[in-house]
Amino acid sequence: MHAPPPRVLLIESDPALRELNETILQEAGYTVETPPEGGDVLAFVEQTHPQVIVLGIQGNSDRSWHILDQLQANPHTRDIPVVVVSTSSRLAAQAKASPQAQQAVVGPYNIWDLETAVANALHHPPPAAVLPPATQPPPAAVAFASEELAKHARAIVLQTIRELHGVEPYRSRFRELTPSLVDNLGVMLGGIIEGLRRSLPPDRVFAAPTMQHAIREHVNLRHSQGIDAASSIQEYQTLTVQIGRFLWSLVGQDHFTAQDAFQLDEQVDRYVAELVRETVRCFAALERPSKSPD
Repeated sequence: MHAPPPRVLLIESDPALRELNETILQEAGYTVETPPEGGDVLAFVEQTHPQVIVLGIQGNSDRSWHILDQLQANPHTRDIPVVVVSTSSRLAAQAKASPQAQQAVVGPYNIWDLETAVANALHHPPPAAVLPPATQPPPAAVAFASEELAKHARAIVLQTIRELHGVEPYRSRFRELTPSLVDNLGVMLGGIIEGLRRSLPPDRVFAAPTMQHAIREHVNLRHSQGIDAASSIQEYQTLTVQIGRFLWSLVGQDHFTAQDAFQLDEQVDRYVAELVRETVRCFAALERPSKSPD
């Protein structure tokens, strides 16, 4: 008995693009749905829970930015991978700062570009879809902070990238290094958020196949670009600083105290320390000299 084809939800405000992409995806064998006109898109996503969302983003003021951030903010939808379709590389890169949106297609594109992006999204779902379930409910302060982090995940990643823009090697090679930086930091932040929400130890978070794949892929790319382990670790350290700043900005909200911020900051440090260990291990494996045949 054959499994039913994957269900794809297509969210596109441009009628011509919506019709084109619907045809491409149907011809590729997917079951394609579109939200009802004038309806609550986010409620429709939560109700139908598609396997992939294809989201069109056409400008800075596009309503799709709100949809993307709300999908990540909602615990019931943040496990759905998102493929972003845009006419701008810059907008696509901004969207890929979200832990859910690691695949993007930039126009003009062909049939195979969209098909490949959807297939990759199915094979590499976001951290919320693959990490182990909660071992115990988190304390109230952790639950509050992790949900706030999820709501602002894309903004935190983009601020991290702005900070890195001011230091080498990113300052002089920003255009070359930024795209993969956006992808990787979004996944890592998503893993940390889910680890906090599910009370998972750091080693269980970064042992997940999605996290391991993302780390190896990023290390392989950085190695090929001549970027050493220290610079790659700097990416994660900068992300840690931004997470810490965000946590401290929550003090005074919903009974969240300075002590809570301090403890959460320490927990984040432990997650990042495990991420750094995995990164160093991957770099070491690449740089280890291969044994010569006898």
